[in-house]
Amino acid sequence: MSFMEQIRYDLVFKYHSLAQFITDAKGKIIHINNRFSSITGYSLEEVREKSIESLFYKQDKKRLFLFHNKKNCSGSVSFTHEIQIVPKDGEPKEIKIWFNIYQEKDYRVCTLEDVTEKAELLDHMHQQKTKLETILTYLGDGVIICSLEQEITMINKKAMELLDLRTAHGVVMSREAIVGQSIKICFPPDSYPRIYNDIESFSTTPDASCRCKIENNNVVLQITYSPIFTAQDEFIGVAFLLHDITKEREAEKFRIEAMQKEVEIAKRIQMTLLPPESVLADAKEHFDISAQMIPSDEVGGDYYDFIFSKNDRYWFTIGDVSGHGLTSGLIMMMAQVAIMTTTILSPDISPKEMYSKLNRVLYTNIRERMKKSHYMTLSLLVSNKDGNFHYVGAHLDLIIYRYQQKKCELMQTEGVWLGIIPDLGKTTCEKSFQLNENDILILITDGIIEVQNEQGNIYDFDRLIALIEKNSQLAVKDLRNIIIKDVNEYTSDPQDDMSLMVIRKT
Repeated sequence: MSFMEQIRYDLVFKYHSLAQFITDAKGKIIHINNRFSSITGYSLEEVREKSIESLFYKQDKKRLFLFHNKKNCSGSVSFTHEIQIVPKDGEPKEIKIWFNIYQEKDYRVCTLEDVTEKAELLDHMHQQKTKLETILTYLGDGVIICSLEQEITMINKKAMELLDLRTAHGVVMSREAIVGQSIKICFPPDSYPRIYNDIESFSTTPDASCRCKIENNNVVLQITYSPIFTAQDEFIGVAFLLHDITKEREAEKFRIEAMQKEVEIAKRIQMTLLPPESVLADAKEHFDISAQMIPSDEVGGDYYDFIFSKNDRYWFTIGDVSGHGLTSGLIMMMAQVAIMTTTILSPDISPKEMYSKLNRVLYTNIRERMKKSHYMTLSLLVSNKDGNFHYVGAHLDLIIYRYQQKKCELMQTEGVWLGIIPDLGKTTCEKSFQLNENDILILITDGIIEVQNEQGNIYDFDRLIALIEKNSQLAVKDLRNIIIKDVNEYTSDPQDDMSLMVIRKT
């Protein structure tokens, strides 16, 4: 070995991380390095001048040394193969190697890398991939995986069933035909642009997750798609999970329909508690009354009533429970029953006492039993046949049209909302006014004056008063209809119940 070759051996070859040995042109071993010794167990002295055939089993020799024994071999030849080495001690050691032969002058350098661990890792990964594909194939939800180029790399059986992908001739596409196609084929044209934009943003949002819904052959799918990242935070693809929510949507639709039926029943009950025309006609000799409630889509909390008691007292009430829905409607019914019962059992009760008793009932039921935070605004009025009114409450102002002055005036209601505190004590203030012949009393809820037009302006007291003064000569029913019509023309989307009572002193 020349001086330069000796240096090369000492500095590079001897401590190379790969197993290497050098042969002469006849295939006799000249040198081996430390890594080769650790694999085979042989020292240089034990293999020097030995044929390389002695280190490998017969079945591998022809393949391994075909190029080694070829005359005029130049350059290098590399391949990976599973071979058996004859070690010094123990059974033959079967390894997977990367084998390279390099021709240099009159000798050849042979390199072997033990890739057993790599092979085992790849085999393990393959097993895991096979296991994962098996799981995904029979998963209840559809799964699709696409690459960065948005080409489908994997699709399971459920996804194929849900999407029902077909060729232009209507033939169901096979898995082999789908893999490699653009993910675009899985979604309707109107849905894909949004999905595409989401995928484009995934590279900067590792924790991203997006959803969409599509309908395919009467199947409603909820699609959840998320980016796939390696342990080194490298964005490598997108995973799609397809969940069939058809039955869930049908169940939700059924639940909504059942709830709507319940709401309709509650609304009918609510409407039946309002005083019918025959009851309003009982006061015809002294009062001409017309009233109407227009409920919103939900069960509301509006309430009005007229009660003619045996001792010639005329009770008028109007109010509104906070919120909407069945709870508000239920509280409204509580108030109606409580007022009706009290007027029957205590016909001489004052409005102030009535208001206090009603508050105790509502507070107990709402706060203590139902554990709710609702409350009720209410105006409670009582009059004799001469139009001498006494009233209490905390609600919207009373509107009184004075026939003699041809003008409206507002009477404030001062007090505390019902159901807020357990005992009203001295907070309730009873007031009075006189309604003379042809004077008109108008009672409303906020659904009348708080509706908005398209510009966001509300229908307020000033507009209502001007309308009343202009049409005061009409019969009470016609005046009521004029007000309702004007409110409906003002807004295209009423958001609240609208209640209105028009009372003229005859």
